[in-house]
Amino acid sequence: MAENFNCPSCSALYQVVKAEADPETTDDPKVMCWICGAPLPAREDQWIIKYFLLRKASRRQKWKHQLPTPML
Repeated sequence: MAENFNCPSCSALYQVVKAEADPETTDDPKVMCWICGAPLPAREDQWIIKYFLLRKASRRQKWKHQLPTPML
């Protein structure tokens, strides 16, 4: 299974590949975004998740994340 995923912190685009975990697999490795270092999920139920960086966030996406929240 392959699908796309955007980092919730910096919007970097990853391709996600899920593989079924062996029953003996117990450790959950720490997985971090290559761009901003934000934690990413390593597992989803019985699936192990592998991330492949496709594209860093575009300037527009970075700018959008850095806008301050307007005060009303």
